[in-house]
Order: sequence, then C-alpha cells, then structure tokens
Amino acid sequence: MLGNLTAMLGRNKSAIASGALTTAVTVGELLAEALLAVFCLIFFLAQGRVIWAFVLRAVPARVRDCVDVAGPSGFTTLWRLR
Repeated sequence: MLGNLTAMLGRNKSAIASGALTTAVTVGELLAEALLAVFCLIFFLAQGRVIWAFVLRAVPARVRDCVDVAGPSGFTTLWRLR
C-alpha cells in the first residue's frame, strides 16, 4: 500500500508540484486583490469629495452642474435599492 502510494507520487510529482504552484499563485492573487480593495475603500471614503471634484473636471463645463446633481442622486438611488 505504502509502496503504491510512493510510486504514484513519484510518477505524478510534476503534476502535484504544478497544482501546488497554481494554488499558491491563486491564493496570492486573492490576497493582493483583497488588500487593493481595502486600500481603495479607505481612500475613496477619506477622499470621496476630492475624487468627485476631479471627475467633474473631466465633464464639459456646459453640463457639469447637471452631472454634479445627477451623480449623487444616482448613487443615493442605488444605495436605497440594496
């Protein structure tokens, strides 16, 4: 029994190593994505008004006031839908 297991592991060591490496990479990516999400969340919460002002500067001046009203209204609507 132990001999069969050892032989099977020996025959499949590259597949096992590849699977372990793939799993490690996936876990690393998930951790990096979670850290990035937390960083963005903190940044957006702390600097939300500054970011919104930056976004408004990208909108043409003739519609900027409408977008300034529509953006928060849309966000409030989405927030209430949850």
